[in-house]
Amino acid sequence: MKTVCAFANDLDNWGGGYIVIGVEEEKGRPGGETRPYSSPKTMNKDNKERIHYIRKSSNSAEPTDDEEKDLFNLANRVPFDDRVNHKAEMSDLNITLVQNYLKEVKSSLYEKSKTGDFVEVR
Repeated sequence: MKTVCAFANDLDNWGGGYIVIGVEEEKGRPGGETRPYSSPKTMNKDNKERIHYIRKSSNSAEPTDDEEKDLFNLANRVPFDDRVNHKAEMSDLNITLVQNYLKEVKSSLYEKSKTGDFVEVR
């Protein structure tokens, strides 16, 4: 668990890599966008402590206070509105509001949104 967590939290983007655990990759799916990740410090069932393990060269390690701050800063670089919502569906959108916005900003997509399948409007 520590190693998986550390690979996902690779601060420098060069000590990580891929961990293959008998599951086929699905459409080139990358690591998550919800860093930092943590792992239980021990596998003891009473353990509640979690650590944000990181990669240091080829080692998984507990970060120093400064490294943990760097890890959180790295995770916060993805603006909230650029983060993927993996649970969102097309039915969550209010098509009328989207069309009103397209019309207001005089987008060329407005006319297309009225005549075709909304999923195809990009």
